[in-house]
Amino acid sequence: MKIIILLLIITLSMNVNANGFSAYGMSDLSCGKYINDITTDSEAKNLYSWWVAGFVSGTNLEKGRALTTDASAHEAWLNKYCSGHPLATFMKAAIELNKELENRRR
Repeated sequence: MKIIILLLIITLSMNVNANGFSAYGMSDLSCGKYINDITTDSEAKNLYSWWVAGFVSGTNLEKGRALTTDASAHEAWLNKYCSGHPLATFMKAAIELNKELENRRR
């Protein structure tokens, strides 16, 4: 099982430049694919969840930000965003989540 997940991560890992930084993972996938994947495959849902957790943790570290939200809140926000923007990239959704978290910090 761990090997399958590792192979999936490696297969999906691409260097994508978005807003002046490089991101690795599922960043080039569409929001529509994200919604489809999380509703049809529990393993894919876990993979996205871990990717988002890593992305949010990395941006928190970079910004010196402590959050009062949790992974479930982030997933709910991403589900709403991606449902409304199925053609956007998942990376764009993650960036918008980061902006939302930063706005709530102020």
